[in-house]
Amino acid sequence: MTKIERTAQKNTQKSTDQILIQTARLLFPQTGCSKLNLREIARKSGINLGMFPYYFKNKAEFTRRVLQDFYEDFFANFAVDKDASAHNPIEELRMIMNKVAVFVRDNQEFMAALLTDIMNGEPAAIRFAEANVFRHFSIIRKLVAEGQKARLLVPMSTHDVMSFMMPAVFSPMLIHSKIKALKTKGLSKTLDLKTFQLSTTDEAIAKRIDLVLNALSKKTSKR
Repeated sequence: MTKIERTAQKNTQKSTDQILIQTARLLFPQTGCSKLNLREIARKSGINLGMFPYYFKNKAEFTRRVLQDFYEDFFANFAVDKDASAHNPIEELRMIMNKVAVFVRDNQEFMAALLTDIMNGEPAAIRFAEANVFRHFSIIRKLVAEGQKARLLVPMSTHDVMSFMMPAVFSPMLIHSKIKALKTKGLSKTLDLKTFQLSTTDEAIAKRIDLVLNALSKKTSKR
């Protein structure tokens, strides 16, 4: 019995639509949006194929629900633990970036498949990004702006800050996911997966965030 089939058995307490969504989420790293196969999802989940139009009307709506279900988990990680005694935008930014980076690390295959869909012009993935991406970007942008207002960060455009910060923190996880996929398919014998995996540890993530925030700190910047 596969992992997907075992998960489907554990989902007996969930509603039919949630079982189908969760099964699709498990398959998504291999299929992306474009290759999601409703018949295969129904088979893996043990649910009749005829349930799809009842719950979702069509594949486009089902794909939207799958992506939205994933994103709600993602967005939940942006909750900031407020300290009533002090408000430090840099420490909040550090905490938020760490939470999101760990989430990306733990869901790197899903994120990599979604990013590939977006880069390939997949309509469902693009609509999803347009509808949701600014929800979490706006939180990070706000904290960056607060840090600049408090003269803790260098005075540069938030666009430039984000362009520097986001790839530095998150790209190693996505690269690791791609290398892992190549190794799984037997397409690379020279790349050392363990080397790339070292950049995805909690310690490595925290260190990259420290380096980024130190580089953007007004105290350490020469500008």
